Parts: sequence; C-alpha cells; structure tokens
Amino acid sequence: MPRSPIGPFPLLSDSVRNESLTRCLAAAPDRGTVWLFTYGSLMWNPAFEPVETCVGTLAGHQRALNLWTAHARGTPEYPGLALGLATGNACRGLLYRLHPKRQAGDLATIWDREMYTGIYRPEWLPVDCDDGDPITALCFVTDTNHPQFAEPPTVDAAARLIARAAGKFGSCRDYLAETLKSLRELGIEEPALSDILDRVDRLLAQPDLSKS
Repeated sequence: MPRSPIGPFPLLSDSVRNESLTRCLAAAPDRGTVWLFTYGSLMWNPAFEPVETCVGTLAGHQRALNLWTAHARGTPEYPGLALGLATGNACRGLLYRLHPKRQAGDLATIWDREMYTGIYRPEWLPVDCDDGDPITALCFVTDTNHPQFAEPPTVDAAARLIARAAGKFGSCRDYLAETLKSLRELGIEEPALSDILDRVDRLLAQPDLSKS
C-alpha cells in the first residue's frame, strides 16, 4: 500500500510518442495488415472500429494488475491499479484487425491513449487465434523499469486500492468490472481477478471504507 502520493507520472512529448510509433511500425512484419492484441479496457472501449476480431492466446505473458493509475482511474493520494502484461504462462484476449485505410489514424489514437506516459513496451508477438492460424500482433507489455510500474500487491491490498480509487475516467472498480464482463462474454475466466472484484464490492458495502 502506498504511504505517500503516487505520481503524477511524466508524460511523453508528442514528438517522442510519434517516434515510438514510427519505430514500432518499422518493425512490423506486415505494415499493410496490423493486428492488435487487447486484454484490458481496449476490449470494451477500443476507440476505433476494427474490421475483424478473433479471440486469441498470447503465450509467455499473463494479465496482471501491475501499473499505477493516478489520473484516469485514481488520484496521487488514492491511486488505483490497471492491467498490463507481465511474464507468465499465457493470456487470453481479443485480437482486432485495423482497417487499412484508417490504420494511421487508429494507431495514432491508440498511441495517444496507451503510450501517454510510456508505461508500455509495444512489441510484435505471436498470438494463437482461435479461428485460424497464428497472428503476429501488436501487444502492449508493461515496462517494469517505468516509475508507473507497480509490484503486484496482495489480494487484500489490491482490493483496498481499487475500492478507494476513482479518476478522470471513472472508478477503478468499474474498470475492473467491465474488463471481467468482457472476458466472460468471450468465454474467458479470470478467477484471481474475480476474487479481487468480490473483495472490492464487500469493502464498498461497508459504511466507512476509510477504516477498512
């Protein structure tokens, strides 16, 4: 649990963010066909219109509450936790294929949102698509050297953080709930995250959360 305010985190300048996107595209295996692997809020709020979707599995990584949110879903005094990709067994999520004619604008929108502070390392990784052949997709992996990185807390600590946190885009609790709802609709179960959400809701049902 943080004992002092978390953040605010330094923002990437427009030029640095654009350079990051340019470097990433230069490494793309096929610049004409771009797939994006999503595992958190991009599943239920992508901010662009894909032309194709597929449920897929990314090996070698797992979904984790491993980054601080002190603006979007929290504040420096009451930070929340957001999802990133950590080293692990595997992560099930949703693949989006970007429209070729809207690709440049869609990628700029994605970069403005996901690379706001540079907490992620954008990487091209193989994802097994449930409906077909493996796809090399753009994946946002948490940069563990970034100041926004959060060592995954205990279940109880995570629940207390999430229960108190709300920011510019709403509560941290709703962020987690929407993600779990999207996963369930895809037939994906996340028992550990569901347990945290249950604990959050029990905390929020208490008359004075500050004493919990």
